[in-house]
Amino acid sequence: MNGVFRINAIKLWFVLLGLVASSLVLGSNPLAAAEPTFTTIDFPGSTSTSAFDIDGDGDIVGLYTDGDNKTHGFLLSDAQFTPIDYPDAGVTRTRGINSRGDMVGEYVDAGGKTHGYLLRDNVFTPIDIPEARSTIAWGINRRGVITGHYVDASGKERPFLLSNDGNFTTLDPPFNFTRSLTHGVNKRGDVVGCWFDEEGMMHSLLIRDGEYVTNDFPDSTMSMNWRINQLGWVVGHYTDAESKTHGYLAKGSRRYTRIDFPGAVLTQALGINASRDVVGLYRGADNKTHGFLMSSSN
Repeated sequence: MNGVFRINAIKLWFVLLGLVASSLVLGSNPLAAAEPTFTTIDFPGSTSTSAFDIDGDGDIVGLYTDGDNKTHGFLLSDAQFTPIDYPDAGVTRTRGINSRGDMVGEYVDAGGKTHGYLLRDNVFTPIDIPEARSTIAWGINRRGVITGHYVDASGKERPFLLSNDGNFTTLDPPFNFTRSLTHGVNKRGDVVGCWFDEEGMMHSLLIRDGEYVTNDFPDSTMSMNWRINQLGWVVGHYTDAESKTHGYLAKGSRRYTRIDFPGAVLTQALGINASRDVVGLYRGADNKTHGFLMSSSN
């Protein structure tokens, strides 16, 4: 069932921190000469905010929790926040955006079931894998191809690709996995996500030309890819030997750069555009979750 999305734009209350931090570069090929600039993203009046994706125009999508502890999606465009709520849903989360302005995510209905959705031209369309217990849409490319994951009848999380003509394909990795999710797909059709082994360890996943590659951040205990841009740059997050979570930027399986929001106790990089602007979330010393934008002149 489709519903009409009515936009009520809220003027941006956006705090520019002007914080600059250097990143740790691993490997022999430095990624950047300039230091990135970090900006905090907080939806007005929210108790937490997370930024999940960014398009080529700098439009950002994500989710926030309000004072009544209800979760909504949002679009940040032209210095304005717009809340996104699937009609009659108890929870809405916006996860991905493409260069045409199409958005994807998930919502929870009155019965507690989770469905994916596509928001195009202000109209919502639900996304449900046939016979799945739940479906989440994480990313969409310019061609309208959507990726995400679903929970099958046995309770196993499995990744999928949804073509623009409505055909589903399951993307099970050829490993002995217990869970697998895919979060991003670029214009070329490269897909990124993660898989979990029998020990419960999480690994980064890159699918390119039918080949499944595990490209974990070096020396990490757990690693997860989130997005890939049209040039093959990947962002994600990993856990180090001291159990601290950091974001990262990588070129395929090489040239890794750690991303840490200045002063944060946790950082996750979740979205990237063609200009290598990165969005994500961080947790400060106050234990509150904030979104962020990392901009670079490169």
